[in-house]
Amino acid sequence: LSFYQRKEVKDLVAYLRLSVNPHDEEALRRVINYPTRGLSQATVDKLGQLAAERGLSMWDAMLLPELALTDRARKSLGAFRKMVDLWNARARQDNAYKLATDIYRQSGLQEALKSDTTPDGISRQQNAQSVLDGISEFSDTGLGAGAAVAIAGEDRTLATYLQTISVS
Repeated sequence: LSFYQRKEVKDLVAYLRLSVNPHDEEALRRVINYPTRGLSQATVDKLGQLAAERGLSMWDAMLLPELALTDRARKSLGAFRKMVDLWNARARQDNAYKLATDIYRQSGLQEALKSDTTPDGISRQQNAQSVLDGISEFSDTGLGAGAAVAIAGEDRTLATYLQTISVS
């Protein structure tokens, strides 16, 4: 299994992608209820169906009043959206490493990985930490994807980091 194909790495990268672009449907579907935040698959399906019917992204469809959800699901969806909105506002100027570590912690992903103390669970934690270490190196040096790509200028945002890993 390639490093970037591991579940924990894909989950963390999906959160990072979503913080840069909330309209990223693939990333949104991957993490909208991971770690669990009280949204059923039926809720996600309703959201996707309404978005398709209206020709909107799922992100935009979250705001439609005709989205028929329970109060609990609506509250969970609202909290998720607010969290991602805050990251998205920061993604334009914040240091990539600072934002990524905040996303890892605030999303609940860090806690979910820490709760598994088996050898495989510890390995998953280390893999997520390796992603963060790579972002730290990028933030400090402007080198991304294992120093394979040098970034010109001072753009050390999360969006630029994500571009470096997508081309390697």
